[in-house]
Amino acid sequence: MIRQTSYIKKDRLVELQSFIRDYLPTARFVHNPIETGDNLCICLDMEVQDANKLNELFNKWYDIDNPKIPNKSFCKRLVSIFYCA
Repeated sequence: MIRQTSYIKKDRLVELQSFIRDYLPTARFVHNPIETGDNLCICLDMEVQDANKLNELFNKWYDIDNPKIPNKSFCKRLVSIFYCA
């Protein structure tokens, strides 16, 4: 068993609860979510395998919040400098 403490946005609590119900059979809340500003502090006890699944959900949320900006190739940057249309 491990204990994981994380901060999540308030609007993601329902998604987290349904994810725990569906995919994390060993996960249990240690205490009710604690409101801290715009986020909620959650503390869960779970097995390592379930923690890995939960981290995949957190990684998905991170990718949504921080989209990757595609890098322009050198040629495209050079063309964009000289051709401003």
